[in-house]
Amino acid sequence: LRERQEKYRFIKQHLMKFPVETMCKILKVIKSGYYHWLQTGPSKLWIENQKISSLVKTIFKDSHESYGAPRM
Repeated sequence: LRERQEKYRFIKQHLMKFPVETMCKILKVIKSGYYHWLQTGPSKLWIENQKISSLVKTIFKDSHESYGAPRM
């Protein structure tokens, strides 16, 4: 799911350089899925994962990069 979201963001960022259909074929995503993503935006799960990822990065940085996965 996360990989697909990244692909959709890539397509959106490169609309002026390449056709949507070509990028979808190369990235192996369905064109209708991309357009659906544009209308609905990121999923709740993706947003929550982004928040958690940001928190983990903050904890790691605050620990002077000494905390590993078990401590976090």
